[in-house]
Amino acid sequence: MFWKIYFWLLTIAYALMFGSEVFKGTLDLLHGLDYMLSWVGLVGFFGYIYKRRFFKPVFWKVYFPIQLIWDLVLSIKFMPQSPVVLVIITLTLGFILLLPLYIALFKYAYRFDNQPPNP
Repeated sequence: MFWKIYFWLLTIAYALMFGSEVFKGTLDLLHGLDYMLSWVGLVGFFGYIYKRRFFKPVFWKVYFPIQLIWDLVLSIKFMPQSPVVLVIITLTLGFILLLPLYIALFKYAYRFDNQPPNP
């Protein structure tokens, strides 16, 4: 149940952020690419939760590290000039908030055996 609640909350958050940037006219190429990569991750997350196979496992094995690196690089790029301690705290909190997504994508890529996640 946790996985499904987290998935739908994350999906709603992404949709609201995307809609907000489109509405305000602040969506640029970099953020557009970020949303595209994020939506692909949500497809994998959905597939993991609902036991659906999207794309071949090799796709997700390539995608997973790209998503991790992309999130880290983008977080650092848009981090305001702040003390190092604040940057580390912000990156750590962001990673913790996205950890369930990363776990699901990893399992989807490397351990998908048609078993549902634990409730």
